Amino acid sequence: MPKIFSAEEVNAHNTKSDAWFCIEGKIYNVTNFIDQHPGGEEVILEQVGSDASEAFIDVGHSEDAKRILEGLYIGELAPGVSSQRMVLILRIANELNPPFRKLWRDPLHLLSVRLQLRRTIQGKIRN
Repeated sequence: MPKIFSAEEVNAHNTKSDAWFCIEGKIYNVTNFIDQHPGGEEVILEQVGSDASEAFIDVGHSEDAKRILEGLYIGELAPGVSSQRMVLILRIANELNPPFRKLWRDPLHLLSVRLQLRRTIQGKIRN
């Protein structure tokens, strides 16, 4: 049975010396692979601590790359948090002052923020 990680746990591993990311709900520890990446370390470092699914799929990696990735697999993202938006929200929350962090992690507050963002975006699209 795979180990289950929250989006917050993935987000906490966002440095070159401690680098994880998620691809299609699977979590990978890429710390020891960063210097070996054929595309350079910057490509991986842009994705650590977040959902790298889109970036990984868009590049069209080879079967060899996918096999290497399998060797870096450490677990699964907890159900219901696979959205890249959730990881982004957690990243923003980590930058806020400590009193606000708890507020951002409250599901009702997140829902109200999401609804307000949707209204704002829809309003700009209509205009």
